[in-house]
Amino acid sequence: MSSQGGTTAILAALGANLGIAVTKLLAFLLTGSSSMLAESIHSLADSGNQVLLLVGGKRAGREATPEHPFGYGRQRYVYAFIVSIVLFSVGGLFALYEAYEKWREPEGIHDWQWVPVAVLVVSIALEGFSLRTAVRESNEVRGRRNWVSFVRTAKAPELPVVLLEDCAALLGLVFGGVGGSVVDIAKDNQGLSDIFARLGGSDQLVDSYFAGTAGIVGLIAACYGVQATLRLRDEETTGHAEAVLATAVSRYAWAGSHLLFSLLGPAVALLAEGAVTGLVYTDGDFGDILGGAMLQLPAVWVLSAVAVLLFGLLPRWSLVAWAAPAVCLLILLVGETLQLSQWLLDVSPFTHVPHLPGTVSATPLVTLLAVAVVLGVLGVVGLRRRNIPD
Repeated sequence: MSSQGGTTAILAALGANLGIAVTKLLAFLLTGSSSMLAESIHSLADSGNQVLLLVGGKRAGREATPEHPFGYGRQRYVYAFIVSIVLFSVGGLFALYEAYEKWREPEGIHDWQWVPVAVLVVSIALEGFSLRTAVRESNEVRGRRNWVSFVRTAKAPELPVVLLEDCAALLGLVFGGVGGSVVDIAKDNQGLSDIFARLGGSDQLVDSYFAGTAGIVGLIAACYGVQATLRLRDEETTGHAEAVLATAVSRYAWAGSHLLFSLLGPAVALLAEGAVTGLVYTDGDFGDILGGAMLQLPAVWVLSAVAVLLFGLLPRWSLVAWAAPAVCLLILLVGETLQLSQWLLDVSPFTHVPHLPGTVSATPLVTLLAVAVVLGVLGVVGLRRRNIPD
């Protein structure tokens, strides 16, 4: 694998996942908690993602043959795509299994109560080491590009995959760890309590904290969706799109290859954050925490669809799509404080996302999905009818 493939970063991530798996297995042996055993298996399965990246990089480095005169370089992208599918599908199955385990065994750990804290500290340390290694490897190849540009334009997919996976895992670990102490942190600070209540829409501190952090992570995921969509505009302005479309590739196939990542990328990020947070915060309901994160997805897709609409109909104004997450963040942070009119609050799709725990109505979620579909279809139709480049 070439140096740009980040072999060291992948090995560090592999070592971190294996170390976390061993730590959780030891926690199971000490406490007898079936959740710890399941999580150990989960971390071991995560190690398979790094193995796939290593295999993809190795196969991509093979010499060209008469059957493949241009070599095997694209195989690393295939394996990176398989990793994203594994994270979403297998990770989701493990999350459902963990929800069942938490429901079957709701009692916390009464003996060896320091063990969960030790698992949390070790996990943060190992994930932090993995992220540090990935950052160092990335700095050697990203040049003067900022991090968003590097993740978006990196020739080798391995480093962006490791970077994003480690960031999502660390966010979940930190959010889950803080969630266990949020009552102690805010009980004597009315101002901080009010902030949590405003972010999460609940008078219960812990519920508000997790609802608020889910909304913030949702906005981060939305930013990824917007930038993945606007990558189409970059390719159009640089002439790459014209070269691609001069082949047998259709406009729909070209656009779809990018829009797939704008849909699945945020879903993977929210799934990872919700699952890790729910598993770390053992005193809460895993299903509510994971569900609260995934409920952000329709709102995220609405913002991605706004970018599709602008790119398809008004390509010169595509960058205006970044105003959407900025406005949503402003409304989330200060909307209630400034006592904005309800119609202004309703401009943000995140205002309509239900909060857990509580009764979830399907109506706002279906409405948000319908809005996303309509905006996306209009954008794709506009792309089909206009000139490229424009």
